[in-house]
Amino acid sequence: MTVPAASDTRPTRRFMVDTRPSIRRTLLLWLVVPLALLVPCTAFVFYRLALAPALDSLDHALDGTALALERLVQQDDNGALTLVVSSQLESALRADRFDEVHWVALDPAGQVLAGDGELSTLGGPPSAIDWR
Repeated sequence: MTVPAASDTRPTRRFMVDTRPSIRRTLLLWLVVPLALLVPCTAFVFYRLALAPALDSLDHALDGTALALERLVQQDDNGALTLVVSSQLESALRADRFDEVHWVALDPAGQVLAGDGELSTLGGPPSAIDWR
């Protein structure tokens, strides 16, 4: 009587997974983990660096208009401030190709001299940080 040969019970090579750490896997981890931390941090830093000049340029664009309006503010004998804005000046202040312009001029007490009075209730008075 012949005995059949014992079958090989080891899995074939294509189904085996090598669990030993390879150099390729180790190097990949050493590169991916720091990059996963570095990329979001640098994106945030570059965003903050780009935001400040962009906002400053918007503020500087308003300088000429603010200085022109400042010359139109007059003080009467009682010390009250007035700003007379003609319809032509109002139209010129609101003229913009792309945006709808809203503005308000306030006296030191926060009373509206001219412009959109609804804006005076937003945000509160400017702080020292607002004026650099």
